[in-house]
Amino acid sequence: MVVVADLLGGKGADLAEMARMVLPLPPGSTDACRAFLTSA
Repeated sequence: MVVVADLLGGKGADLAEMARMVLPLPPGSTDACRAFLTSA
């Protein structure tokens, strides 16, 4: 099982979780988070 934090780091994992819950992401979201969300 892949852990999101292992792929994205803590900040990226938190942003991915916020996006999954359909919360607005703060400015400066990481490119890794966006790439993960589009490939998941």
